[in-house]
Order: sequence, then C-alpha cells, then structure tokens
Amino acid sequence: MSWIKHLEITGIRSYDPTSPARMELPMPVALIVGHNGSGKTTIIECLRFACTGETPTSNKTAFVHDIKQCSGSEVRGQVKMKFLDKNNNEVVVSRALSTTQKKVTKVISTRTLDSAIKRQMDNGETMSIGLKNADMDMLVSRLLGVSKSVLNNVIFCHQEDNLWPLAEGSIVKKKFDDIFGQRRHAKVIDEMKKQCKQLKDELIIANTEMKYLEDNKKEKSTDCDSALIPLL
Repeated sequence: MSWIKHLEITGIRSYDPTSPARMELPMPVALIVGHNGSGKTTIIECLRFACTGETPTSNKTAFVHDIKQCSGSEVRGQVKMKFLDKNNNEVVVSRALSTTQKKVTKVISTRTLDSAIKRQMDNGETMSIGLKNADMDMLVSRLLGVSKSVLNNVIFCHQEDNLWPLAEGSIVKKKFDDIFGQRRHAKVIDEMKKQCKQLKDELIIANTEMKYLEDNKKEKSTDCDSALIPLL
C-alpha cells in the first residue's frame, strides 16, 4: 500500500519563499489542526499539486506566494513530497512554479517548471530524473496505484467541491465517469469497433481479389490447355 510520509512547502500561498516548511505525515492518520488562514487547506492543495500537477484554480499566480510582498522580481514556489509506492519503494517528487514581475510594465506571469523525481529501485539503487509535467503526472499516479481522477475528486477534493455527490445528475455522472474511466472505456470500445469494421472491409477486398486471381488462373490455365492441343 502506498503511503505519503513527508511534505515540504516553500513559497506557496502564505508559506515563506525563503524557508521551507517541513511536516511528517504519520500512519495511519495525520490530523491537520490550525487557526483560520494558517495554511491547512494549502497543505491539501500542495499534496494534490505534488500528485497530479494541478493547482486549485487556473490562475497559477494565486497559488504562489504574493510577489508584491517580496523584494525581488521572481518568486519560486516548490513542493516536495516523499512517499512509499505500492511496491514499498521510497520516492521523492519535486514540483515547482515560478512567478516573475517585469520591472517596466509590472506585468506578473507564472509558469510551471519541469518536475524531478528521485526513486529507489527494486535493487536498492536510487535513480534521479527530470520529467515533463505530463509524464510526471502519469508516473506518480502509477507509482501510487491510484488514478488521477480518484486523487482529484476523492482523496484531495477541494473543500469548495466536496459536495459534488449532492449535485445535479449530469455533474455526478461526469464525476463518476472520470473516476471509473467510463469515457476512456467508451473510447476504447469505439476504437475497437472502428478497427473491426476496417478489418472486415479489408477482408472483403482481399476475398474479392482472391476470387479474381482464382478466376484469372482458371482462364489462363484453359488458354494454356487450348494452346497445347494443336501441338499434340
């Protein structure tokens, strides 16, 4: 069974961009307690970000520490998560965001940096690699043994979205389709049907060509026999 052991947050929301906040997440239950605005929700958001690469909103700048409260022109937000994968091997995931402000126009922009993963292999050796974020999303989900949809909609569901089971039917259906991969399953079935139809069409064409070749062979054979009779 996979288990998230340790989390380190730097420069995310209210967390200091110059000093990482480290926390251990013991088994079997980790209870997060604090005053309003102390960063409890941010911890869950960072866990989700580390696992899926997704931020709470499409506005990534709001997820990073406010650059206006810093002296420099760049603020980096980073999340490091250590966990045991489904094979009980230790894995460390690191994801980062960079927010910059142009000196002249004061325009603020945020971009996602490439991710890194350090993984203990089955033979005991440690491997460190950098990955594009899409590749990291798939790898972390596979190592945890949990789909991205379950991570987003069940385990790390945001407090503003946790009432989705009580929403209207179409919303609930969409969520369950995501969780159970129904749409992906439907796409696979459609592709299989498409491939079957294509193979059937190719088989019909092949049978037609075969019949033409057999008829042509018989015709040539008859012509050959007719040509040999006078010689005999």
